[in-house]
Amino acid sequence: MKLQHIHELRLSGMTWEEIGCTDTERKKYMGWVEGQQEIEDENDLERNAAVLQSIRKARKELGIERSINNEQIRDIAIHKLMTDEIKDAIQKLPDIGFTKQRKVKRDPDGDKEEYIIAMGDFHYTGDKSELDDLHYVFEQIEQVVEKEGIETLHLFEMGDVIEGASLRSSQLMGIKSGMVSQTLEVAEAYAQGIADLSQKVNVKFYSVDSSNHTQLRNLGTKQNELVEEDLMMVFNSYIRTRLPKLDMTTGIDIVTQINEFDIFISHGHLVGKKEGYIDKVASTRRCNIDYGFFGHFHHKRDIDLYRIDDGIRDYDKKAFYVPGLKRHTSNYETDKFLSSVPGFAVYVVNELDGIYKSWKVRI
Repeated sequence: MKLQHIHELRLSGMTWEEIGCTDTERKKYMGWVEGQQEIEDENDLERNAAVLQSIRKARKELGIERSINNEQIRDIAIHKLMTDEIKDAIQKLPDIGFTKQRKVKRDPDGDKEEYIIAMGDFHYTGDKSELDDLHYVFEQIEQVVEKEGIETLHLFEMGDVIEGASLRSSQLMGIKSGMVSQTLEVAEAYAQGIADLSQKVNVKFYSVDSSNHTQLRNLGTKQNELVEEDLMMVFNSYIRTRLPKLDMTTGIDIVTQINEFDIFISHGHLVGKKEGYIDKVASTRRCNIDYGFFGHFHHKRDIDLYRIDDGIRDYDKKAFYVPGLKRHTSNYETDKFLSSVPGFAVYVVNELDGIYKSWKVRI
């Protein structure tokens, strides 16, 4: 009879006589039972050791997690303090004195035309001499306004107003001040330039809230992972506070309408092929986009996408690369062929033909 079978019978309550085992079988059985007990004791030791190891590991992981949480709480507190200080500083700024919008008289028999000037990628490093370049940019814009007889100007700011220091460590070699200082200084220069420009023309200002060089990433986030932590929002808040009468539109990206044409404005750092991207945005947002404007690439280019003929208007949908204002290029831009002579671009929007003319103004 097998020992396992005998064991099962004994556990059921049967006596040796009822089972009918010989003395030899009983002795073998008793030895087998002692062996099984030793195996169970060894298994218990292994199980206990495994439990203790798990407890030690859990305690260690808990300690690490507490340390990480404490660091994150500290970083969030520092970030909140910095943000609150910036907001307080901006709220105390005086009104810079912006000329109120003037009524525009139009010839009812003439074609209605609107003018767009698009600029971006100034990449201010904190070097005060660069602000002279920005002052010159606004002087050139005033010259375009006077030469073309522009009454209302749609002014696009495409982002990357500062060089920043959150993308690559090599940027640290070129900057002269911190990102917050860069942002406040260049925002003041922009506000002054727009205020002066308003003496010549009605200004409608459009500025993106997000671009790659202006992202803080002070909580260890990756590109565009936390778009709310972007100094373009501080830049725009500063200008809105300094120029409370300014007609100003902002957003991570912007969809607006000029002369009955739908226009999309974005910094452009997240997209590769502009043609497909415009259609994707239009589909996702369930809206029409006739023209897409993108900065980031530091050169001017007009791309015909495809023709639209609705029986009233006959025009091409287009994507526009906006030139950069940055005078000096880095090795990264040289290697990637991402720059050209700095300047801004002028676009003319006719009510029937759409954007039918554009040119670049070098600075």
